[in-house]
Amino acid sequence: MKRKFIIGPPGTGKTTRLVEIYYSRIQKYTIEKIQVISHTNVAADEIRAKILDEKEARRYEKKYNVVVWDKITIKNKKLFERTVSTIHRYCKNNLFNAQVFDEATYMELCRRKVMFQRYYNGPKDLKSLNKKHPFFRFLGFAKDNGFTLAEYWNSPRLTNEDRADYKYTLSQLEELNIYYQDFKKDIKLNGKSSYLKDFIDMIEHFYEAPKDPDLDVLIVDEAQDSSVPQRKALDKMEKKAQEVYWAGDPDQAIFAFAGADPDYFSRISINPDEELEQGHRCPKRINQYCKSIIEPIWKHYGYRRTWIPTNEEGEIYRLENLNQCPQLSLLLDRLKNTDESFIFTYRGGNGPRDTILAFFKRHGIRYGRYGTDIVFVKNWEISCHRNFPHWIGGKPLHLTEIKDFWKKGGSKLIAHGKGEFDFKGYVKRDYTVDEFIQDGLIKPEAKQYTKYEDIKLKEAGATQLETFKRTEYINQIIKDNVDLKKDLRIFYENIHSIKGTEFDNVILDESLPRWEDRFTRIRLRYVACSRAKKTLWLLRRTTERIL
Repeated sequence: MKRKFIIGPPGTGKTTRLVEIYYSRIQKYTIEKIQVISHTNVAADEIRAKILDEKEARRYEKKYNVVVWDKITIKNKKLFERTVSTIHRYCKNNLFNAQVFDEATYMELCRRKVMFQRYYNGPKDLKSLNKKHPFFRFLGFAKDNGFTLAEYWNSPRLTNEDRADYKYTLSQLEELNIYYQDFKKDIKLNGKSSYLKDFIDMIEHFYEAPKDPDLDVLIVDEAQDSSVPQRKALDKMEKKAQEVYWAGDPDQAIFAFAGADPDYFSRISINPDEELEQGHRCPKRINQYCKSIIEPIWKHYGYRRTWIPTNEEGEIYRLENLNQCPQLSLLLDRLKNTDESFIFTYRGGNGPRDTILAFFKRHGIRYGRYGTDIVFVKNWEISCHRNFPHWIGGKPLHLTEIKDFWKKGGSKLIAHGKGEFDFKGYVKRDYTVDEFIQDGLIKPEAKQYTKYEDIKLKEAGATQLETFKRTEYINQIIKDNVDLKKDLRIFYENIHSIKGTEFDNVILDESLPRWEDRFTRIRLRYVACSRAKKTLWLLRRTTERIL
């Protein structure tokens, strides 16, 4: 078995090519023994959706005169959830009777060892302990890099700021880890199993198991992002495989901090088995700019990628700040008066993010954090501010929208004892405020208030200034007559989290909040800029370190 490397610059259709390989391999092997691995749920879902897309399958059938769609549709869809997955999902499916560390066992751990409760911010943290709790985050990064806790703590990859961000001292982290490892092995402590495995353990448990998977074909997406334990797991998965395909781009290897090895992948893919050349995303100017960014890495490793842009010219603008500069009015016009998509991205840290969020709020821009449901103000609250003056003035309003007033309506509006009213028996139709007053749900004196902010409850912990700015933001959205029914198209997120995406406009904050080596900075900038389909905006708001 020899790995086949498929390399492609940004937007050259690596996912489409992997699906074509998948379709070709099901002509020879059974679907059950073909495994596709990606590194995020979003990427795995995208590949799976493309495999199960009838148009894609029919197109391949017509081109190569083979059967694809019938082979796929006779299989249960759950099979594809198992055979097209993240590496963690694959390893979890092969735990060999091990029990999984879950929310209940975490709470039991906290009960027995109070130090684990420190920095625990409530039930929302349970869904992603390895990202939000400093101990689990530190343990995860140490294992991803193949280090002990002490080795990782003392490694040059960590700055003093990084160490401080982990909250605990090294001795505390080691103390917690000793107890934690014992806890997972002792059923008397965890109350569940003597074979308990957490998210971090799953891959290690898999590659240490004596049995090798019985696969015919292994297809690995974004192979350059594999951590140390993930590479060991992939080695194990390959042992019996007849064919192995690794797809990716070493120039986009930006996860060295999480155990990826950009240098290794760059060297083994200097002469790939297949190289994708035609870009489907970046226009000419942005393509050329991205090539100039990555040129030092190409020169260092002795290769040069062919990367053909789209036919559009594209645009690149520079912004001195997000307060007042020559191109800012153009950006604001496009933000407010087009249907184009935008991503404001940055290396990390609170400074760049807070600058971006302040800009959104100042100009009444409806936005969200990419890949999440996090927004500053939800649509229903904006609708309350928009609808309340009309309703209180006598205009009928639909029950669905009236019910939203209850979510933050205070005692100035809602009658005593009706704050938890369930509206059972009310037909879904328009109602006037007088009807609700007659039914004893709304106080008669509420009609003196003409603005929703006059009667709604204040945000928990918010200062008077914060409340004022929130209201000002909502009123600006209402003034601009923003259509709340349209999907969000303006987002913010750090560079690592937007890899694999594309937007009409990319606004890159070039500031660098922490030291990074030269090649890491180059790859981060390359990844960020190559998300742009139409326009790239470069924000250099500092004279300090830049990407």
